[in-house]
Amino acid sequence: MYALIPRTLLSSNPHFADFYHQLTTQHIASDGTTKSLAEEAKKARKCTQEVYFKDKIEYLENLALYNELQILAMQGEEKAENTGLTHNKKTLLALDQVLSYSEIKQHWTLSSAFQDSDITLLGLQEEDLCMPIEDYLRDFSILMQISKEEILSTVENQLIKKCEEIAKFYYKEESNKKLLFAKAIQLNKVVSSRTENLRSVNLDALNDKNRLAELLADYLKVISEILIDLWTMLEEFKYRNEFEKNTIFDDYFSSIVKSILLKLRVLRINALMTIYDQDTNEALKSIRDHLRIEEKEKSKLLRELNTKLADYQSIGGEFEKVVQEYAEVIKEIEVTEDDIRRITE
Repeated sequence: MYALIPRTLLSSNPHFADFYHQLTTQHIASDGTTKSLAEEAKKARKCTQEVYFKDKIEYLENLALYNELQILAMQGEEKAENTGLTHNKKTLLALDQVLSYSEIKQHWTLSSAFQDSDITLLGLQEEDLCMPIEDYLRDFSILMQISKEEILSTVENQLIKKCEEIAKFYYKEESNKKLLFAKAIQLNKVVSSRTENLRSVNLDALNDKNRLAELLADYLKVISEILIDLWTMLEEFKYRNEFEKNTIFDDYFSSIVKSILLKLRVLRINALMTIYDQDTNEALKSIRDHLRIEEKEKSKLLRELNTKLADYQSIGGEFEKVVQEYAEVIKEIEVTEDDIRRITE
């Protein structure tokens, strides 16, 4: 069965060829199942438990096809979505079925996965491969009669059929099966070319990103220099020019205040010189002498009243009257003393 695969496909896809060779020579039992599944089938026959393998075969087929057609399938889905091509549902379902096992495929390697005792075929655990599928076959012996060649032939035919469907979906034209299969084989060159273009675009984008980072660094450097110069200008204005300006304004306003105070003093002196002439001074002296004489009289009267006050301390209403008169005399004396003080000044 390995020899039936076209040489062009094998030479251009070594990973696919290596996997297909290991699949057909090492991991498929004579009854068409994996070797691990064959052992389980023997156990199942003993305990009369039904185990079904149709989906296992389709699963292996899809994983093999996925390794080669992943990029093409993704481009096909995108192209169908952009152009509104949705009538070929069968092709889209096939592509979707291939992509549905991508997570498992990413963790699978051809060299190490088959040698790990804890991992079965394609990196799957035993319980995943042996999950029963209900309502498919009732008689287990029918499946056991299927030969290895028949199963591999079925797998290869379905692979070729899916290649034809993908080519038909990609080229959008009606052709015979052989031409479609040939085109499907040639799609690898298209995919390789587009992959190379994407790699070149990715490299250009990386170079542009590095260039943008350099330009951004230069821009930030210029901004930093501008901020430093701006801060220097602010310091020059605020701490030097502004300080000198404030000092000059302070001296100016201080000189104005001093000038106003001097003018007020001159005005006061002029007013005093105008008011207090010689005649005014003589009149004020006469008033002062008169007030002093009156002060002496009031003081004499005060002493007399103090004597009377001592005599009338025990008298009720009359004493209050005397106190009031005494207070009035004291008030008149204080007024007289104030007048004398102002005249003296």
